[in-house]
Amino acid sequence: MLTRAQLAARADALWQARPTAGPTLAEEVLQSRIARLPELARRYLCTSLGMDRPLPSAVRLAMHGQIRLGRWCPFVGEEVLTLSGALFWHARTHYYSFPVLGYDSFSDGVGALDWRLLGMLPLARADGPDVARSAAGRAAAEAVWLPSRLAGPAVQWAQTEEGALLVRLPAGADIVPLRLVLDEEARLREVSMMRWGNPEGGAFGWHPFGGRVTAWERFGGIRLPSRLEVGWLEADGTLGAGAFFRVTIDDAVFG
Repeated sequence: MLTRAQLAARADALWQARPTAGPTLAEEVLQSRIARLPELARRYLCTSLGMDRPLPSAVRLAMHGQIRLGRWCPFVGEEVLTLSGALFWHARTHYYSFPVLGYDSFSDGVGALDWRLLGMLPLARADGPDVARSAAGRAAAEAVWLPSRLAGPAVQWAQTEEGALLVRLPAGADIVPLRLVLDEEARLREVSMMRWGNPEGGAFGWHPFGGRVTAWERFGGIRLPSRLEVGWLEADGTLGAGAFFRVTIDDAVFG
């Protein structure tokens, strides 16, 4: 049986295990790493991270929105993300009038999901290499909620002729290329990637995945996308019938 207390405790455990926050941005990141990046990447990281606080090693997000379970269902959830790429997301929703609790997780190369009706009856449970690879890709895409991860020494940046940013980010055993599209204020507008998964229950493989951002907010001096819709992309790169997640960030705490 899953309970809200158990899920919150697992999120607490990942949060408590986060690394200690690193040196200040002005002392290390801005002087050594960001200075060598393409100009648009520098603008994005500097305006997202700020300059006068320790480099966050984790973020804890409170959120609400809608998730598509055959139909769009409202949810309330919480997520912890760390610099190492670990994540734990848990939420509660309703399928028709029945409450659903569950989580998605990735840590140390292991991924799992477990969603249960009434906290007891399994709706979706999975683990194994395919789930881990997919979860690592999700954590890579959601690095936009922990931009200090994008400033890491192993991350590679390039700017396209069209003005987008390409970010090669370690994610589990893979190197995931993220494509970031910014607006004129260097705010994230779109994120896309090839993610390992099985849309609509098909075979696992690399499929286009991404999201579009419609609002931004600063939490503790760090600017994050605060409202977005994500899902599997159409062949032309647009987010259509494959959308399955609409989210608003209510709060973000960095550590």
